[in-house]
Amino acid sequence: MLRGLATAVASGLLLYVADHPVHAWPLAAIALVPWFWALGALSRRRVLGGALLGAAMGLSYTTPIAMGLHFPIGFAAAQVGLLSGLWAIAGALSGAALRAPRALGPLGAAAAVALVEWTGFSVVPIWGTAQSFVRTWSAAPQVASVVAYTGVAGLAFAIVAAQALLARLLALPAARFSCGVALGALALAVAICAFDRATVPGPMLRVAAVGWSEGSLRARGADDADARLFERVAAPLVREATSRGARLIVLPEAAFAPEDPAALLARFVPLARASEALIVVGLFDRKRHENRAAFVRASGVHPAQYRKTHLVPTVEHYSAGDGTLIQVAFAGARVGALICQDDNFTDLARGYGRAGANVLAVPTNDWAAVAPYHLENSLLRPIEEGYALVRAASDGTSAIADATGAVLVSSDHLREGASVLVADVPLGPGNTLYARFGDWIVLPCLVLLLASLRRRAW
Repeated sequence: MLRGLATAVASGLLLYVADHPVHAWPLAAIALVPWFWALGALSRRRVLGGALLGAAMGLSYTTPIAMGLHFPIGFAAAQVGLLSGLWAIAGALSGAALRAPRALGPLGAAAAVALVEWTGFSVVPIWGTAQSFVRTWSAAPQVASVVAYTGVAGLAFAIVAAQALLARLLALPAARFSCGVALGALALAVAICAFDRATVPGPMLRVAAVGWSEGSLRARGADDADARLFERVAAPLVREATSRGARLIVLPEAAFAPEDPAALLARFVPLARASEALIVVGLFDRKRHENRAAFVRASGVHPAQYRKTHLVPTVEHYSAGDGTLIQVAFAGARVGALICQDDNFTDLARGYGRAGANVLAVPTNDWAAVAPYHLENSLLRPIEEGYALVRAASDGTSAIADATGAVLVSSDHLREGASVLVADVPLGPGNTLYARFGDWIVLPCLVLLLASLRRRAW
């Protein structure tokens, strides 16, 4: 058992190295192989032993990540405890499933991990899909294209199944044929998804993301008053975007906190009118105590505003939105909005996908420790739902991506300061298979897990 625990810890550390800050993400393709080897080597008490190996793997993976995020000790401990507990459950189920013969055991174990992952980011979430280990695969959009059909749970199954099958193939010569066939079928399925999602047809729209850091605002004397922020930073950057032909311009989350939101938004109307642009302004409404995204057009301020719905636990203490989606027709596109933490969750994103949104504006406010994790997860949403993404960040990374997850342009404002990104982006088709049917992959995974647990019936 000690050897197995050491192997599980090694898997967890490999998974951590595949993540930030090292970000050697290809390691994620083999990080779980030692863990599955250890699970397969259990000769008795597979459930208890699997739980111990899962907890060891989870602790060695999540603890260094939590330390790097610099959360308060109580919050970090709760996060590590929850995620490691989920890995312990995954280990217990996987250890039992691996008693099934040939390829059925590894496939059942992968189904167990996928089901636990789905439970973690949908039933007991802290950060939504941002807490899933598959988040790093947004750096490989060809593989991540699976989420357009199955969601994150399906991507988790594909990645884990490949490693579980490889571990059994190496350990049991008698299972090489069945595991090889299963691996080939899995690779073919991923290749079909990647080929189908390789391009985004349709008309183009020139868009812009405006972003900054607190340091860059202080350098311009615009960090303590909305008027100075508008005059010295926001308005000049919006004018730069329109001079470069941008039609849709997005500003960061809660960029302004005015006493009179209507008066502030009215100042953006001439900017929109000068170039027939649509400007998405992040603001905090002090009277209503709400975090909002407002749409400003040449004809005036749109009457509906999107309200942030998913608040950051222990950090944000104001009124949450009710999840009402706002979509504005503009320049032949349907433009929606989410705010920061909202795009960590699939509920609202799926709503926009089903409604056929072509472009999503995402005003965001990050901080140095969390910025790379949040960006990685954000890039899964356009693949998953079929829309282009315009992400405008303060104290983080702004990015423009198409519906295949390809980043067209990005800027880390913590290093580069205030700037504007401009790119021509294809309008996303929306309405992906996942947007229409959601987490349908959960049912096949459940059937596969039960089949592997009832091995004698096979």
